[in-house]
Amino acid sequence: MPSLAVLYDPESGQWQRFDKLVEEIEVHALDKVIPTIDYLDNRVEEEGLYAAGFVSYEAAAAFDEALQTRKQDDFPLLRFGLFASLEVMQLPAQEQTLEPLTWQAQETAGEFSAKIDKIRAAIARGETYQVNLTFPLSTEFTGDPWQLFLQLARHQYAGGAGFLQSDRWAICSVSPELFFARHGDQLTMRPMKGTMPRGRTAEEDDLQSKALKKSAKNRAENIMILDMVRNDLGRLAPPGKVRTEAICSLEKYPTVWQLTSTATARSEAPLAEIFRALFPCASITGAPKAKTMEILSAIEAFPRRIYTGAFGWLKPGRQAHFNFAIRTVLAESFPSSPQRVRLLLHSDGRREGTFLPIDKAPPDLLKLSFTRHAVDSRNILLFHKTTRRESYVKALSEAGDANEVVLWNERGEITECCTANLVIEKNGELITPAVTCGLLQGTYRRDLLRRGIIREEVINRQELSKSARIYLVNAVRKWRRAELLPD
Repeated sequence: MPSLAVLYDPESGQWQRFDKLVEEIEVHALDKVIPTIDYLDNRVEEEGLYAAGFVSYEAAAAFDEALQTRKQDDFPLLRFGLFASLEVMQLPAQEQTLEPLTWQAQETAGEFSAKIDKIRAAIARGETYQVNLTFPLSTEFTGDPWQLFLQLARHQYAGGAGFLQSDRWAICSVSPELFFARHGDQLTMRPMKGTMPRGRTAEEDDLQSKALKKSAKNRAENIMILDMVRNDLGRLAPPGKVRTEAICSLEKYPTVWQLTSTATARSEAPLAEIFRALFPCASITGAPKAKTMEILSAIEAFPRRIYTGAFGWLKPGRQAHFNFAIRTVLAESFPSSPQRVRLLLHSDGRREGTFLPIDKAPPDLLKLSFTRHAVDSRNILLFHKTTRRESYVKALSEAGDANEVVLWNERGEITECCTANLVIEKNGELITPAVTCGLLQGTYRRDLLRRGIIREEVINRQELSKSARIYLVNAVRKWRRAELLPD
């Protein structure tokens, strides 16, 4: 499905649906993040379009190499839709009653406690003052993500709520925390630090709010982050143009009291420069930012993906609003009845399309063997997908106990397998055989190269035999682990 974006505007108090999709943009390479933000900013301003999407936490190094994160997986660093129009809407009533979800922590209490001990030791050494440690929760979910979002939004009353959906991912966020808002040359940030549960009675609730307001620990934490936010804004604004509008203000939510502080600045910086100076906010990393992110990258076991990243929108006239993705559910979609499409182009220009069920899933670990005979890297048919597949059928018929065969050329260079391209791990990088060796440039292989996830290099038979990790990749099965059988 095309991008769906429904986001709340706290200033107008209205829900917005971004409509009439013009273009979808997804980025997986760090060096493409800033040019893409520039591209979005320019198209919104020059063509009167609207943009809605997100920047994941792992994109931080695109703005500053010192900001370390865990290595990204296949989740996008950035994904936005460009839209021709924007409509104000009423959030519909929830149509389905969802079963309660059972969330499971992705690490044990002992593992978490060990990480806390490491953080305390780092604080004692003076390496950091505050660390925002995270871990993911997961659950099985077979419902409609839109219905889940409606349920969350009805109960949370969050000023930064939003729903973003693509073919694979749905983001259901009820975040209350503003990252930044831009109105012309005015920038506003409102970091949130300091939390207290709501009281059970009106009297207890009043005591809880006053206790939070007076808490030395919570106020110190909040002001520490406010100072860092002011410093980041100072990178964008002329001298004297950064102001503190509010310190440790109380905000009331259904289950908690929160402390927020507000800082503003005057700046005509483009959007990419704003992200370079501000992302990620110290309120979701800790202080000092770079050293604390280094500590987090070493002890957090999973990429954060959208969590503590930023999502929001752009409108013409230098209007922008981004929230931090906290209190956020990321739903990953898996088709229930996958199909593959076979497109055939005849020599006379006729086109033929066929939908076919995907064959039974192969084993989790494929077994490979070398084909008996070398391919000729000068053979032009190797570079194109045609109906001339006799050589591949013959090679597979000689596979013996293997599920697939590895093809190689007259120079002993690895080329591909019969139904997939090949990738190996070498010195911490993912390498695929160079196309000049004589192979088909599969569509998924091209996409992985374009996104910078893999790179090309000549691989000989000995290197393949010694590789600790081997993968087969294609558009139908994506990534599959494999091992080479002994000769």
